[in-house]
Amino acid sequence: MLRPGNHNGHSNMPKVLIVQPSCPAYRRGFFEALARKLDFLLICSTASADGAKSDIANLACPVELVDVYQLGGRIAWQKGVVKRVLRERPKVLVVNGNPRYVSTVAAIAVARLKGTPVVWWGHAMSSTSRPWRAFLRKRLMHAANRLFLYYPEETELLPASLRARVVGLDNSVDTSNSLRIYDQITASDVEQFRIRQGLGDDPLILTIGRLTKKAGVGLLLEALHKLGAGNSRTRLAVLGGGAGMEPLKARADELGLSDRVFFVGPVYDEAQIGLWMRASKLFVYGGAVGLSLIHAFCYALPAIISRPLTGHMPEALLFKEGAYGATFEQGDAGSLAAVLHEQLAHEDNLQAMGLAAQKLVRQRLSQEKMADNFVRGLPGA
Repeated sequence: MLRPGNHNGHSNMPKVLIVQPSCPAYRRGFFEALARKLDFLLICSTASADGAKSDIANLACPVELVDVYQLGGRIAWQKGVVKRVLRERPKVLVVNGNPRYVSTVAAIAVARLKGTPVVWWGHAMSSTSRPWRAFLRKRLMHAANRLFLYYPEETELLPASLRARVVGLDNSVDTSNSLRIYDQITASDVEQFRIRQGLGDDPLILTIGRLTKKAGVGLLLEALHKLGAGNSRTRLAVLGGGAGMEPLKARADELGLSDRVFFVGPVYDEAQIGLWMRASKLFVYGGAVGLSLIHAFCYALPAIISRPLTGHMPEALLFKEGAYGATFEQGDAGSLAAVLHEQLAHEDNLQAMGLAAQKLVRQRLSQEKMADNFVRGLPGA
């Protein structure tokens, strides 16, 4: 299925073939921004081998869906990708860095034989990567002319031989919408929201994301329980759904926290998310944090995440201890409780760190700026 996009008169731009496992919803704005700057075709599948579904309905860019076959549960092949590189010889081939896709490996080999520049697009670090996948990922990097990493801060994680090839894209969600809603929410809106939720003057901390084991919400409950009498009024809002919700509710009951934890469930209305964010003092993540960190920064929420930062997704490398929040020892509820206690005792400092984090977003992180970095980084641009 081919959907023509709006090329906006960029016929003099190089024809770029971008091959991705899928096009998830959070990538829509980026590809639409890119279509206003670049002549390209996006090739993806209905869902990736990891289960991430594509959301391309009415997507305003040229996109083609191809079948994907899984072999043995570990490797995957996207139909027709290699043939297209062989026959059409795009001026630039951009591939996803996931080493599970054998079709990508073959496409890189064909492109190099044809003299087509190859761009490897992915992250240098991942909390979920297995050692063998990390090894193969770096081997694919060596075969590429240019490396598009999520953030320039990842460059230091690569061997010196690869660093000169790096372009940091500053990967982002649609921060413009979140920032707009932040600017629209008034102090009165926040006060009325807190009254409706029965919060009163109680301090509120927040986490957001799917309730999987790796999200670490259970650790947050343990830490909240350990906070002690001095923080007995601190409440926790959990935004997100999933199979883990009922066990977490049961654990909250066991710990005597039922009246201090809001299991809000999945929230898709950004205006509602914004109210929860604005009503909170801290964003806290017990597991391996990713894009939700940027989401929190949009609302001027300082963060508490675990150390080391390399135990997270690449977004954590944007975090600076003491500037945008604080860190606790990974997997240690006592350490998290101690950090929470310390941070909640200095409200003025929380506000300053939150505004500094939001400034980072306003200066660097938008899908429009990400698209600009993408175009500027292409070989021959």
